[in-house]
Amino acid sequence: MNQAMPDLTKESLVPPSTDSLGAWLRAHRLQRQMSLADVSESTKYHAKQLESLENNQWDALPSGFVLRSIVKKFAKAVGADEAKALELLAQETGNSVVSPDTKNLKTNFTISMNEQLPDSRRGSGAWVWILVILVLLVGAGYIAYDQGMVSAEDIEFISNWFK
Repeated sequence: MNQAMPDLTKESLVPPSTDSLGAWLRAHRLQRQMSLADVSESTKYHAKQLESLENNQWDALPSGFVLRSIVKKFAKAVGADEAKALELLAQETGNSVVSPDTKNLKTNFTISMNEQLPDSRRGSGAWVWILVILVLLVGAGYIAYDQGMVSAEDIEFISNWFK
């Protein structure tokens, strides 16, 4: 069972077909006399994924930007026009590139953090914390005085600082 190796030079004379993305990429690959293993080495994608791409087996491939990345890297590796490859992908699968002027995340509503609070209550949180800290300091001072840790002379000495 000695099978003859196909003559890639004859196949490379055929102009790239634009019937499908896979056929178009395969034609470019054959024109450059590259195997799927060569393209796999260049793109770092598995040869099975690239074969699925050439055979238009979309169910065997990831979707979204990953599929666009595979197509773009495949086209670049075989010397094909990357933009045309992405255009063919969009025609066949509807997987298109989001225009650069739009944001990736979109929302139908906006929320302001303090939108529901009346103006008189805004910023009152800081005063509450200052009041809590003062109450704790006074309480700690009273307990220290009550336990004998601080004498009346110490309090008089400290009060002289503020005079």
